[in-house]
Amino acid sequence: AKPATNINKLTAHEFQAIVSIRDKALRRNIEKDNFEDTLIDLLGEAVGRDLEEYALFADTDFTYIQDHVLSKSNGWIKQAANAIYGGDKSDFDPTANTYPENMFNAMLAGMPKEYLNDPGSWKYWVDWDVQNAYRDLLKTRGTALGDSVYTTNQKLAYKGIPIERVPMIERAKAEGVGGPGDVAMLGYPNNHVWGVFHKVTIEREREAKKRRTDFILTLEVDAGYEDENAVIVAYIDKSNPAS
Repeated sequence: AKPATNINKLTAHEFQAIVSIRDKALRRNIEKDNFEDTLIDLLGEAVGRDLEEYALFADTDFTYIQDHVLSKSNGWIKQAANAIYGGDKSDFDPTANTYPENMFNAMLAGMPKEYLNDPGSWKYWVDWDVQNAYRDLLKTRGTALGDSVYTTNQKLAYKGIPIERVPMIERAKAEGVGGPGDVAMLGYPNNHVWGVFHKVTIEREREAKKRRTDFILTLEVDAGYEDENAVIVAYIDKSNPAS
């Protein structure tokens, strides 16, 4: 039989992040001129968080006015080929006393099984509320496991698949922007790909008349999947648009 092949492409988009510092601030801070290095470190950390948000939640259905960054591309949530829903008449009930276990099971059921050859290498990515609800659910069972996951920082898993909290997922609610709402994901990390074209640059620009120095970070980046069929997203507070 002939193999079936497909190509996924990353299309890099250019972004800039600019941070400024006034001469007075440089003179009066305890680090003096060394504060420029601290400022650049802080800029890099902030850009890293923004890139994570972009990789997860970019959506070309956004208008430029709604979000001039996220509207550039489609991120991991939007690109996922499989989805389940927790709204009215959908795949699981987030108000049931078995939640979020019922959601984890529905995600497994909705995943094409040919990809689940090594469940231990997969992960559930969830926010704080889902993680906390699962700990509460395990506690009600009155077992040693329930006690340990409630009194320690023990790692969680469902049917052998680790559960990992991703703080950035909590930004998905994006009120006023039209974000995906409360979500969770099931997939394997190596399937998530991202790339930076060429290199990241940071330029220093002096505005002498304004007594200010600007630092401009520029990069070209995109994110996608090796195979978008090997991931599933749970839209916890949304109904299935096809139902």
